[in-house]
Amino acid sequence: DALSSGLQQLVDLKLHDVAAMTYSQFAFSRPKPTCFVVLEATPLPTPLALDLSPPILYPMLDCLLGGGKQACSIPDRPPTELEQRLALRLTKLLLNELRDCWETLLAVQLTVDRIEANAQKVRLVSPSDAVFVLTFRARVADQTGEITLCLPARAIRKMVDKLVGGEYAGAEPTISAKTPFTKSVVLSARIPTRPMS
Repeated sequence: DALSSGLQQLVDLKLHDVAAMTYSQFAFSRPKPTCFVVLEATPLPTPLALDLSPPILYPMLDCLLGGGKQACSIPDRPPTELEQRLALRLTKLLLNELRDCWETLLAVQLTVDRIEANAQKVRLVSPSDAVFVLTFRARVADQTGEITLCLPARAIRKMVDKLVGGEYAGAEPTISAKTPFTKSVVLSARIPTRPMS
């Protein structure tokens, strides 16, 4: 909703994938060039990263400038200084939403540290450190691309502990590892089909 309002264009944003990997695997999986935003997350011990892939970054920038009526071409170059400033506006919209979502779990102040065109030049944590990667599939003006959030495991350990322990503010008492199960739960899963060779 925040992106749709900011861009004056309907934006469809869905969580596409959640994966755990090493930081080096994440950095090498980013396109080159890209719009790799390094985020300071006070009081977390390490920065976070938000990657706006070119296939969705440029259509969103086009909408910010009043376009969006037709598909825009995706340049094969790093974002210019003006494009980086516009990307900052988009990033701030997303950071406000993240702050509101995380408020009850972890009070964190998210600010933009810098934007890089090559993720491999950025070292958030050591290459072998574990990170959680949330990939969102975004669609605007009939063009799609990915917005990826990188959360180093060290940075969100406290948040995970609070989720597991049910200690966050306003939480209902939850089942912990020490609590015996007294009710049955029905669990269903939908697994998409995949072609096999």
